[in-house]
Amino acid sequence: MSDYLPKDILKYVLDEKLEADFLTSIMLHKQNYSIAEIADRQLWTVEGRCYIKSDSYGLNVEVPDQEIVDAIRNRLYVSVFLSKKDDNRQLHFFVHKCLIEEKASNEEQIAEEVVQYMLLKTIVSLRLDTPEKVREYCQTSTK
Repeated sequence: MSDYLPKDILKYVLDEKLEADFLTSIMLHKQNYSIAEIADRQLWTVEGRCYIKSDSYGLNVEVPDQEIVDAIRNRLYVSVFLSKKDDNRQLHFFVHKCLIEEKASNEEQIAEEVVQYMLLKTIVSLRLDTPEKVREYCQTSTK
């Protein structure tokens, strides 16, 4: 059993400056896993229900999580991700601390949070629970 928590592994990745290698591995769909921010997404509410649409990813669905709906109603900036493991697709939401109107002045912080979210989601999804597993995952060959 590993003594490392996902946040410990994330800290390891950041401390060792492995973010670029890690993101490259995600883009190469290593272990049949990928996660991407849905940049073209549209979020809106109608009659108390919230919807997400993305033409690029073929999405037009209701957002099921009330906390996300409340964040959108309160005009908080929300990043949306789609992860895929084999044939399994999942939507993920990350609520930022800034309002939609403040996004432009918070781009750097938002980008940092997005990268860390993608790293952490991959660490958890692929059970990368030791530095050795992370190093193996970050190798750029596609075994």
